[in-house]
Amino acid sequence: MQIQVADVFRLAREQFPLILDDLGSMSGPVVAEGSALLPELLASNAVGADRAVWMVPTPEFQRYHYAQRQWARRLLAGLPDALGAFEAWMQRDIQFAADVSAQARELGYRVWTIDGSCAADESRPRSPRNCANDPPQPATAQGSRRKAIPDRLANDESIACNGR
Repeated sequence: MQIQVADVFRLAREQFPLILDDLGSMSGPVVAEGSALLPELLASNAVGADRAVWMVPTPEFQRYHYAQRQWARRLLAGLPDALGAFEAWMQRDIQFAADVSAQARELGYRVWTIDGSCAADESRPRSPRNCANDPPQPATAQGSRRKAIPDRLANDESIACNGR
C-alpha cells in the first residue's frame, strides 16, 4: 500500500505545475481544491498558513460516501474481488489522508476533520475573519445538535456536528 500512496503523491507533484499555471491565469480571489494541492507544494510556493485549510474525511465518512457513488460502483463492477478492491482503495486513500494531514500540521497549516454528521453548509470552511465572530458552542448530550467551529484558527481543528 505504501507504494500506492507514494504514487498518489508523485502524481500530485506532477500535476501541481499545471494547477499553478491555471491559477496564475485567474484574477481575483480563488478557491482551489483537490488532492494534488499538497501542503508541501503550497508551502514551497509561499502560501501562508492563513491562506489554506485541508478538509480531511474520517475513514468512516470516506467509506460510506465512496460506496454511495455510482461512478465508484461502476469502476469496481466486474472485478473478481470488488469488495477487496474497494477495501484496498479505501486503505490507500485513508493512508493518503493521514499523510497529508500530518504534512499540513507539520508545516503549520490547518486541518479540519470532516465526519459527515453535519449539513454541508455547516461544515464549509470559514475565513479567519468570520471564525473570530463565531465561537464554538459547548458539547451537549448525544442526540442534540453540537457545532464545533473554532473561535480562532489554530493548527488543528475539527468540525463535527451530532444529531443529524
